[in-house]
Amino acid sequence: MEKSKVKSQKSKVLQNRGFTILETLVAIAVLILSMTAAFYVAQTGLSLSISSRNEVTAFYLAQEAIEFVRNIRDENSLNGQSWLLGIADSAADPCYFGNYCAVDSPNKTIVTCGSTAGLCPALRQDQGESSSTFGMYGLDSLWALANFRRELFIKQINANEIALTVTLYWTKGVLERQFVVHDNLLNWQR
Repeated sequence: MEKSKVKSQKSKVLQNRGFTILETLVAIAVLILSMTAAFYVAQTGLSLSISSRNEVTAFYLAQEAIEFVRNIRDENSLNGQSWLLGIADSAADPCYFGNYCAVDSPNKTIVTCGSTAGLCPALRQDQGESSSTFGMYGLDSLWALANFRRELFIKQINANEIALTVTLYWTKGVLERQFVVHDNLLNWQR
């Protein structure tokens, strides 16, 4: 009888050990799933944060191009010149109707990119912390290459109105994203 009791106790011990290992495996699996879910949520949040930052930057870069053209129009009008001088007044101007152009705000210039979309150069960002243009975007070849490309297209509606289209392109991973802003400008001096 003693032998059967000892065997019975040994089998209970072995069963408990097996159950403890099974419990440990289940606990590890639950822990791995919890950690994976937490990392996924953190990674998704970070990705959305980066996407949002790029969209906000694209919005401000598009608005900057419109304000740049608006400023030239206003200066021309205040100086008694043609309202589109230096923008699209003649075929010699960089954004003459049918041409795409790039705005370089810090250098106060507009550059012709050609008659086909997608040929404007990538923007660059000033990384020099002691510079007066620190953080600004432009076309200065000494600045760090940025992830944005901006192009402006002007269409004449009539003699006193133009339509501006500013398109910002950037990449996120392997995808190219874009942000487009439309605005109309009037010759307010007529």
